[in-house]
Amino acid sequence: MNEFIKNELKLFFKRVKEHKHSYPFRQPIQEIIDTIPEYTKVIERPIDLVMIENNLTKNYYTNIEDFKNDLDTLINNCIT
Repeated sequence: MNEFIKNELKLFFKRVKEHKHSYPFRQPIQEIIDTIPEYTKVIERPIDLVMIENNLTKNYYTNIEDFKNDLDTLINNCIT
């Protein structure tokens, strides 16, 4: 993934993270898992905005689809 796309994804992510309704997802998911052990029985792949931001920062995403998949997972976990 080229630098332009990475920077655009970072800008997009910043807007997502700063959205007024994103506050529940800014907390590391591990804190929820520690509080509610059944969480991982219901949610197969826990993820939060902190994890996605770390993945962006560490260049984990090699393409836009990987980034999108993590966002989709976050949203699908909310629906579950």
